[in-house]
Amino acid sequence: MANDIHPPPEPDPDKRQIPRATGNAQAIVYRDSDVMRLGLKGILKDISPTGLGIVIPESLNVNEHIKLALINEIQRINIDTRGVVRHVSSDDNGQFQVGVELFTRLAPLDLSLLKMGIKSEGNNPESTWF
Repeated sequence: MANDIHPPPEPDPDKRQIPRATGNAQAIVYRDSDVMRLGLKGILKDISPTGLGIVIPESLNVNEHIKLALINEIQRINIDTRGVVRHVSSDDNGQFQVGVELFTRLAPLDLSLLKMGIKSEGNNPESTWF
C-alpha cells in the first residue's frame, strides 16, 4: 500500500555523540576552592557515559575542575567522579544549569543504575520510583 508511507522522522536537535537520558538522582559538587568541603547539593538532570547536566543553587566557573558525588538512594548507588565545567546558564528560579564533562567514562552498570527513576516526558510524567 503506497498510501501508508510515512515521512522520515525529524532529526534530533540534540547534537551530542551519545544521547543523554533525563535523570532525577542527586549530585553533590565539591569545588577545589572550597576549603571546608561542604559541597553544593543539586539535582542530576541528564547523564551520559562522558558527561552530565546538573542544577545547583550557585554558579560555577567555566573550565573549573570539580569533584562530584552522584547518588541514587533508591538503587543504593553512590559514585564519586571528577570533571570539568563546560557551560553554565541560569534559569528563572535562580538555579544554575551546569554541563560537566567527566574525566573518566561511567561504567554501563553505574550509568543504568543512575538512570533509574527517570521521569518520562511522554504520557506519564511521574517517575515510577518517586
